[in-house]
Amino acid sequence: MAILLIIIIILIIAIFFWYFAPIGLWYEAKLSGVEPGIMNMAKMRLQKIPHQIIISTLIKSHNSNLKQDVNELMKAYLAGVNIEKVTDTNIRAINAGLDIYFNVLAKFYLAKVD
Repeated sequence: MAILLIIIIILIIAIFFWYFAPIGLWYEAKLSGVEPGIMNMAKMRLQKIPHQIIISTLIKSHNSNLKQDVNELMKAYLAGVNIEKVTDTNIRAINAGLDIYFNVLAKFYLAKVD
C-alpha cells in the first residue's frame, strides 16, 4: 500500500512539473548551453509567457556570443517588446561593431524609433 502511495505522489509531482515547466524545452536549452532554470520555466507558465519564444531567443543570442538574461527577456516580453526582432537587431549591431545593449534597443522599440 505504501509503495502505491509513493508511486501516486511521484506521478502527481511529474505531471505538475510537466505542465508548469516543459521538460523537453528545458532539456533542449541545457544542451545548447543556456541555463533557463526549471523555476523560471514555471514562472513563465504562470505569467503566460510563451516558453518557445524566450528559449529560442536565448539560444540564438547564446550562439551569437551575446549575453542575455531570462528575466530580462521575460520583462521585455511583458512590456510588449518583440524580443526576437530586438535580439536580431542587437546581434546585427554587435556584428557591425556598435556597442549597444538589449535594454536600449527595447526602449527604442517601445518608443517606435527605427
